[in-house]
Amino acid sequence: MVQGNGNDGSHITVRQLLQHTSGILDVGPGIPALRSADGYRAQRFRTYTPKEMVSLAMRHPAKFSPGDGCRRP
Repeated sequence: MVQGNGNDGSHITVRQLLQHTSGILDVGPGIPALRSADGYRAQRFRTYTPKEMVSLAMRHPAKFSPGDGCRRP
């Protein structure tokens, strides 16, 4: 499921996902409800399936190779 734009899920561990060191782009900015008050009002009842969330992330190349990024405190 994690394939596209240079992302290769076979090289990403669950630990990297949990520690935010997988290189996968954060999908938050791609969700209108999280960008503005108007977006929130328009989509506050919208839900996303896990497949949709992964699809949003796979539209972009990885920010870095899995394990190369640093965790944020």
